[in-house]
Amino acid sequence: MPVYAAAMRTKWLAWIAAAIVGFGCAVPGEYVPPPRVTELDAQQVGQILVDGRLRPEGLEVWFDHASGPVYRTEVPGAEALAWWRTLREAVDSTGYWPVLLGTPEDSAMLDEMRTFDVFGPADLDPAGVASFDLAGWRGDRAASYGEWGEVPRGPWPASHETAVTDFTVDCDILTGRLVPTVTLALLPTTAGWEVPLILRSGGWNECPVPMVHAATLRDWHEEYGAELVALTGDVIEMTVSRPPADRDTAMALAEQQYLYCGDVVWQGTGTIEGLAAAVLDAPIWYFWWD
Repeated sequence: MPVYAAAMRTKWLAWIAAAIVGFGCAVPGEYVPPPRVTELDAQQVGQILVDGRLRPEGLEVWFDHASGPVYRTEVPGAEALAWWRTLREAVDSTGYWPVLLGTPEDSAMLDEMRTFDVFGPADLDPAGVASFDLAGWRGDRAASYGEWGEVPRGPWPASHETAVTDFTVDCDILTGRLVPTVTLALLPTTAGWEVPLILRSGGWNECPVPMVHAATLRDWHEEYGAELVALTGDVIEMTVSRPPADRDTAMALAEQQYLYCGDVVWQGTGTIEGLAAAVLDAPIWYFWWD
């Protein structure tokens, strides 16, 4: 469990509790992953996937979208990441992107947020992502943050104890134990960056609107091989195949991540340099909005 993920998710109380129970936070480098299932057997996979195609009768239709039905189902927490990997490998044949929505309670939050009628068709159109002025948005965001005070800067950390070492979507944030059940959704797209558009995610407090999420995820997918794994009401987690391998690249990315999700610094690493150290060679990225 990453230090700053625990700290941000429930602020200082959660950080202290996590350190007390030894959830990968008390002593850097001694984190032990929870006992997850690493591979599903053919019978399990056959409940949802047959000959590379989705088996709709094994799924619940969550809601209808212009691109097709959006499915969801519940899987044991210990199997959630194995299900994501299995279904991610089949995306080209199924035409559906898998995403973990957290616990059933987290999924219920997304249900409620999806009913907010605050976005028009153009705000949710994947065709608009390529032309979206992401650089301009980042510039505006930097100016807005600048009005609140100085950008949090500091020396390069002496250790990488803030690095994200594991996913949190299948765990209880306070105990580090696997949750009993995780909701798995399958969305009608082969591009993970379209998920926030389909789910109408964001647009509250400092959490970006769906178009910004989509443009950011698309940009980082092209640059770093980042792919969306989990999206709950207030958390996004990604797997990254080409993370920054040097400090300059890590600093450039950290500045972008700070603008995308200021809480990763304000309630987490403390400085942009701390965030840069966290993303250096990091195969998992974590974001949480208060």
